[in-house]
Amino acid sequence: MVNTDVVHYLLTQSDLGKAKKGMKNLSIRTLFIVFSVCLMSCTNETKTWNDTLDRISTGIVNIQFDTPVYFDGKRNASSQATGFVVDAERGIILTNRHVVTPGPATSVAIFSNNEEVELVPLYFDPVHDFGFFSYKPETLQNINPYELTLNPDGIKVGQEIRIVGNDAGQKLSILDGTISRLDRNAPNYGASGYNDFNTFYIQATTASTGGSSGSPVVNIDGDVVALNAGSRRNSSTAFYLPLEQIVEALTRIQNNESVARGTIQTTFSHTPFSELKRLGLSDEQANEYRSAKPSASGMLVVDSIIPRSPASEFLEVGDILLTVNNDKITDFLTYETFLGSNVGGNIDVTVLRHSEVLQGVIAVDDLISFNPVKLFQFDDSTFHTLSYQQARHFNRPVAGVYVANSSSEFSKAGIGSGTLIVSLDGVTLNSVEDFQAELAKKPEGSEMSIRYFSLRDPKQTHSASVRKDDKWFAQRECRKNDEDGLWTCEFLDDTSQALAAEVTEPHQIKFSFDEEWEIAKSLVKVQFFRPFATQGTSGVGHASGTGLIIDKEKGWVIVDKSSVSSILGDVEVIFNNRLKVEGKVVFIHPLHNLAIVSYPVEEIDSDYIAEAVISDKPVEIGAQIIQVGLDYDGRFETRETYIETTYELWLNRFNVPQYIDQNIDVIHIVDANYDIEGAIVNEREEVIGLWSSFKHAEEEGSGSSYSAAGIPADLIRETIALAETQAPLYSLDLTMTYIAPYEAIQLGIPDHWLNRILESDKDNQKVVYVVNAPYQEDGVSGIRRGDVVLAVDDVPVSTFRAIEQLSQKPTVIVSVLREREVHSVEVATSALTGIDIDRVLYWSGMRLHEPHRMAMLQRGIANDGVYSASYQFGSPAERFSIYATNRIVEIDGQAVNSLDDFIALVKNRDHREAITLKLLDLNNKPMVKTMKLDYRYWPFYEMKYDNGEWRKINYPVEL
Repeated sequence: MVNTDVVHYLLTQSDLGKAKKGMKNLSIRTLFIVFSVCLMSCTNETKTWNDTLDRISTGIVNIQFDTPVYFDGKRNASSQATGFVVDAERGIILTNRHVVTPGPATSVAIFSNNEEVELVPLYFDPVHDFGFFSYKPETLQNINPYELTLNPDGIKVGQEIRIVGNDAGQKLSILDGTISRLDRNAPNYGASGYNDFNTFYIQATTASTGGSSGSPVVNIDGDVVALNAGSRRNSSTAFYLPLEQIVEALTRIQNNESVARGTIQTTFSHTPFSELKRLGLSDEQANEYRSAKPSASGMLVVDSIIPRSPASEFLEVGDILLTVNNDKITDFLTYETFLGSNVGGNIDVTVLRHSEVLQGVIAVDDLISFNPVKLFQFDDSTFHTLSYQQARHFNRPVAGVYVANSSSEFSKAGIGSGTLIVSLDGVTLNSVEDFQAELAKKPEGSEMSIRYFSLRDPKQTHSASVRKDDKWFAQRECRKNDEDGLWTCEFLDDTSQALAAEVTEPHQIKFSFDEEWEIAKSLVKVQFFRPFATQGTSGVGHASGTGLIIDKEKGWVIVDKSSVSSILGDVEVIFNNRLKVEGKVVFIHPLHNLAIVSYPVEEIDSDYIAEAVISDKPVEIGAQIIQVGLDYDGRFETRETYIETTYELWLNRFNVPQYIDQNIDVIHIVDANYDIEGAIVNEREEVIGLWSSFKHAEEEGSGSSYSAAGIPADLIRETIALAETQAPLYSLDLTMTYIAPYEAIQLGIPDHWLNRILESDKDNQKVVYVVNAPYQEDGVSGIRRGDVVLAVDDVPVSTFRAIEQLSQKPTVIVSVLREREVHSVEVATSALTGIDIDRVLYWSGMRLHEPHRMAMLQRGIANDGVYSASYQFGSPAERFSIYATNRIVEIDGQAVNSLDDFIALVKNRDHREAITLKLLDLNNKPMVKTMKLDYRYWPFYEMKYDNGEWRKINYPVEL
């Protein structure tokens, strides 16, 4: 600011006469003096702000907080924010409620000198966006943090302020702003999440972004005049919380008193007098309130009321609040003060409704008692009692079971995250404890009828059937501790019993299809559930397809791997759209798009189903065939057509390595029905091929797409034989394609070799070219990219299938054309089984397993270390940037060559212990990361496949 008195004095004494003739006549000397005074004044003010910010900066901290589970509308995530010290002696930090969080969290504060302290939740307000953390001051060794002063009266419109905090992820950012309003209603951040209400907010012109939540808003004296809470993304507008109630709460905490917060379960909005007049407020009443409260610009009007709450018996939306206990009310602070001092009692309320003054008595509830203090995890879904926040969104009473996160069977049944369960098998549920009690009565594997509300349509309930399944995810309960504000989690033993095995008559499935189609009785729908991401897949997976019964005695069904992708998962088999039974995965073809599942034969009458006959004849181009299958709704369809050709199936790879079929010739039929999956049969209903879906990446390598084609019968027969004998399938681990003879000639193939190859299969006049081969350390040995495959054990080859069949031994001699010369290469094949994965670790929020085959083949990684298949948000893995596809090869300098090595190195580590990890990415680029372990919320266990069953092995750690 320019000192105008000084400027006026200089003008008066030096150039008053010239000033009268116009500013243009001011002397150069006078202008210089005026400029100098302005410059000195501006410089002094800048120094004042700099001095202020320098003084307070040691008390401002970067808060890193990790929320491990969905809770009360907030998803799990690793986030950052700002806080500041308000009591250095006791170690109290003020920040936002949404930073302290009402649910489980792990939080640390980093001071300006990079010292780090663990934070413990001390208090969060049930409604307003503020909360306190505590830390142990004695843990700080090299800094004496500044204690910032809260000054709720030190703010006014037009005031310059500074927001000091961790804005946009910066260590310390300083943003300037100007206060533009002191009485705006609380901002609305949308349905389902947290929203403040029943308070004024301060509005300022500035620009704050993620990470600045909880920042102090300071004046030039260094006093905190407001708490930064949020901003509007599409404009330079920020919202600050006033300090009055923050100061009140802090004082009570410092005096070891409880913070009293009352509620009548009613939301008010501050409404200007101009609108109040339209609601029935007379001029006389308005003048009376303006005189009593000169600073008032309006009054409080009822905006919403929780149904069946005490207030709902008296108040109505649109009522103007006149008095509480005979005191005139025009602002939120006075109103909430009365509630806080009358918790458990009553208040006398006077309202104006349609120009009529009404009086009533309303009970005041304890607002803090509405905070959920327990969560329950079942089948990878998270539940807790409905909170007051969510009750406002649903316009429902504060009762019921809130689905914080839906997964597995609940997601499959259509019960999404953010829904409200109100009954189970007809029993009303008012709390998560009710839900647990009823769930314990249900046998494992039983179907449960759930009634629920969705946030999109909270007026009427929906119904769904959910299967009780504890196979993959044990039940877990987390409770908030009153002593330290942290949450304690423990796994629960399921007290229910598995469904008793009853001796019943097999189900007699009467097929409604045309009886002339025997093959129709062989077709079933197969549904598959993948509980978590492994081997390049993403997240929980649900898939379905059409299977073909191939063995009635064993109950075997063959289906494509696009439907049943792994031995790790659950299977259901559906007969004739009328009967669904639980099945098992029996066999996963190591190379091609085929899997075998089984159903319990004792539950199905074999007289009402048929076993498909698999043809032993080769595919004949031009042959008349019938395409048969089931559509999406399970209806049987047929189409007569003919085989046009067989062709090389080339599928786009995913950016993240995962299974796609390759090195396969598939059947193409004319005018195919792409709405069905099933089989290709001849006139005798013998299966020539399985009409299947092939999963692959879209062009850019990210999203999934599907292509349909026929898998020849000889691969079906091979899959059955491998499953029966449990013999290994040997593979050269190559990615190959076909090239034309003239292209092989250009590469230098000798004439006699080309003639031998073309004569070996007159129907396939092509040559096999290597697109990708396993990475070799010396870069020379083995088969290499760009090789042309001539023969296996001196038998000339021209098809993928011939190479596969000739390679069924531990070692083969492969003749290849390389750089215009023929070489004989001894190759050790890989012995593969029908079990694609048998161990998965869960540690620090990651799913870990051995490096999988597709990662090794597609990206050339080695088979040592442990591979991160996925990580969860809010976990130590996310916090310390250890992501999917990273491979852990060392822990604290010790090599990790296997899962057992990894378990031995981490299972005895302490909670919050720091470790150092050496990682390799998909390009084998090394990285070193440090990690702080968190066993409070992130358990360590293993899922192991043993004797056809998956079992869980816990590695418990004491906190």
